[in-house]
Amino acid sequence: MVELDQLAFREFFTEVPFPEHPERTLKVSGNGVMIDGKPLKASGPPPMLGEHTKEILESLD
Repeated sequence: MVELDQLAFREFFTEVPFPEHPERTLKVSGNGVMIDGKPLKASGPPPMLGEHTKEILESLD
């Protein structure tokens, strides 16, 4: 799927800095939507596993 010409043309995949290792990158998928001919890009990497667990659990009290 990553090699499909249509996805490459729409710049569906983007690379973002890997959390805690900015010298590495992580390829993430976009949403396929283009606005004014430009793809929407990820603003940053996805959260790490458990990154927000404490805050969420505390908000449930």
